[in-house]
Amino acid sequence: MRKGFTLLIILIVVSFGFGQKTKREKFVDYVWKYEESILLEEVEVPVKFKEETRNYREGIISYLKYKDDSYIILHRGGMMKLPFFAERDGYTTETKEEFADRTVRCGKSKNKQLYWCEVNFRRTAETIKAGLPFPSNFAFDKVKKKNLKLFKEALNSLVLQEQKRVAKRKN
Repeated sequence: MRKGFTLLIILIVVSFGFGQKTKREKFVDYVWKYEESILLEEVEVPVKFKEETRNYREGIISYLKYKDDSYIILHRGGMMKLPFFAERDGYTTETKEEFADRTVRCGKSKNKQLYWCEVNFRRTAETIKAGLPFPSNFAFDKVKKKNLKLFKEALNSLVLQEQKRVAKRKN
């Protein structure tokens, strides 16, 4: 009887693990390059996206698009309208944080059920000294509440890489 009970407990514990993705299964390493040769960032982003990249004279913008219409924006360069998401376009800002090197804004999309967030780095004495005239900008949009944590983790990964890039070039 006791062996049967122990076996039942083991089966219950093991069954809770099935169907749950680990962090590693939810993310993939993404290498962001300019013209296939210049490494811009190497970060973790949610899996199963389709990349669309546009190189233009003053920079590069990449969209990582997901099947549920959510997407991540990675941008570096000039001549781009910032912030990406504006109140006049129906976006509601819920939080805004100012840091020495960046502005972080987050909120809800037009329909009030989807989320967006953006990080706009600013040109500082440190970035200029590091020889980086155009800081990066990162964002996500149309994210469902159930995926919000994943997309915020990806955005944090991008921010950390940008800060490392500036520190590395500065020294």
